Amino acid sequence: MQLRISIPNARNYVIVPVKLSEFYIICGNSIGACGNLIGEVYSTSIRILFFPIYTKPWGFYGIQQKTALMKAFLFQIYFLTAILYSFGQSRVMYQPDSIYTKNSVKSRIVSFDSGSNKGVLIYNYDKKGRLIDYGLTDNETGKGYQFRIIYKYDSSNKIKTDIKLAEDSNDNNHSKYFYNSIGLQTAKYTFDKFENIIEKDTIRYDPYIETEVFFDADTITRQQTAIYEDGYLFAYTRFFGYQFYNGEKSSWNYRFKNYVDSFNRIIKREDGNPRVTRITYFIYNKRGLLVKTIEKSVVPNSFPDVVQYIEYKYW
Repeated sequence: MQLRISIPNARNYVIVPVKLSEFYIICGNSIGACGNLIGEVYSTSIRILFFPIYTKPWGFYGIQQKTALMKAFLFQIYFLTAILYSFGQSRVMYQPDSIYTKNSVKSRIVSFDSGSNKGVLIYNYDKKGRLIDYGLTDNETGKGYQFRIIYKYDSSNKIKTDIKLAEDSNDNNHSKYFYNSIGLQTAKYTFDKFENIIEKDTIRYDPYIETEVFFDADTITRQQTAIYEDGYLFAYTRFFGYQFYNGEKSSWNYRFKNYVDSFNRIIKREDGNPRVTRITYFIYNKRGLLVKTIEKSVVPNSFPDVVQYIEYKYW
């Protein structure tokens, strides 16, 4: 699938509800005259971040073009290869919430090796180890939120509702969570500010499967499914779906392979669509907390390494 996206400035990036789909980036003057670049969306329905795939060797581009490319790079908020906030567990960082509870984590701050862009992801936890909110800060100043999602829990510590607050109030929404008789989440419904349903998530088990369906009014605009086939519940192994755009239907089908260590922590992840083109490595500190990821391309003359850093604050 190909979408044409206009990025008017470097402060607020375009939000596009697509995962792992090919598109063109049309850069505005404020981030450099970089022309049309082929890229990929590698994110979730919340915010889209860009992994540009350069059609020419990196050394070919001038300073202004490289700056534009790296700014586009940043908006790859690694809502990594997870379906972002559908679950009580914070899958975003490939680790269970229990690791944050064990280490009395108060906040996680995720930043990117992306030049002058100062936007970071901030995840805040209460003293019970529950994720209470997270958001993306301003790209230019690193202050204020482009969006923020706040979670509310029931008496059994399961997420009951969430509220998304965005810079543009038209993007605000809220979600309700549903569970079965033994406390496993089975669904999440998301509504816009007019109470129109805009997304339905359903979850099945053995293996763990989540399907997301997105709506415009009563019309399905996209459906996507993530399957966790290898028992590691923080990085899916298959991701497939379809979307309608300008009356045309496109589809995708991706596979991934996870490698874990003796502590059941992911240490390497390969894509395979059908051949391996990218490999991500995961680095942990002595507490067992993920502190760095490095994504490398195995395709010659494609794109530079994508590096993500995670800092922690503690109670």
